[in-house]
Amino acid sequence: RSQRAVDNSPEARARRAVQAAREGMASRARAALESEAMAPATKQSEEKLQSKHPDARHPLPPFSFAALPAAGRVEEEHVEEAILSFNKGTLCGTMGLRAQHLADALKSAHRAALLRDLTRVVQMLVDGRVPAFMAPYLAGAKLAALDKTKRGVFDVRPIAAGQIVRRIA
Repeated sequence: RSQRAVDNSPEARARRAVQAAREGMASRARAALESEAMAPATKQSEEKLQSKHPDARHPLPPFSFAALPAAGRVEEEHVEEAILSFNKGTLCGTMGLRAQHLADALKSAHRAALLRDLTRVVQMLVDGRVPAFMAPYLAGAKLAALDKTKRGVFDVRPIAAGQIVRRIA
C-alpha cells in the first residue's frame, strides 16, 4: 500500500547492478541497468494505482473449496522442481522469503526437513485447508509502481510480486 522512496538514478541503478553481479545474479544486474524509474511515493501515485485496481463493487458470492476438484498429491520432487525453476534473484512478496533462500537451503544439511515440511504446507494450500484469515498473507503481493509518464501526463504501471509459497503451490 505504501512505497518507500527508491533512488532510481542511473548511478543508483549501476550500484545495484554491480552488487547483484557480485552476488552472481546476472539477470538481476541486467534488470537494474534496464529498469524504469519508480514512480514517486506520493498520494498521486497511490491514487493512480488505486484507479487501476479499484475495490470490488459487488460482494463476492460464497465460495467453497470443497466444490473444487481434487488437486492431487504434491510430492517433494514437485516442490523441489518448483523452487529450482525460479530465476536467481526472483523477487517475492512482503515476507522477505525469496526463492534463492529456499534453493540455498536445499544445499544444506536441512534439505530433507525443508522439503518434507514445505511439501506439507504446499499440499495444504492446494487442498484449500489453509484458514481463510491467512489469505492476505499467502495470496497477497508486494506492489510497486513504475513511472510511465509520457508527454507530461503522469501515469504508473503496477508490478506485483507474489509470495513464494503461493507461487510454488
